[in-house]
Amino acid sequence: MKNNKVKIGYKEYEIVKKEEIIEVAGVYYGTTDYEKDKITIASKYPQSHQNQTFIHELLHCIADKYNLTELNKDEHTIELLAVGLYEAILDNSHIFTMKDI
Repeated sequence: MKNNKVKIGYKEYEIVKKEEIIEVAGVYYGTTDYEKDKITIASKYPQSHQNQTFIHELLHCIADKYNLTELNKDEHTIELLAVGLYEAILDNSHIFTMKDI
């Protein structure tokens, strides 16, 4: 995959895919490095899982931008929001192609 970028406020995060993401505690599908402005997604999982992981990391970036420190620490809530948002996007993809909503 060609590296892409996503802009959140004044920051532009580079999106990188790697076969495996090595972390000490637990299993990670993606990470965000706020100092290097980089989102890394594990590419060894199905595309749908990578997409949901991207939304998860995107929510972390948004929480960081708005100093939502407690939300940013709450992996469970971030994951629930990511799953719900991804499902809403999949179930209503036609909305994102409409010119007037």
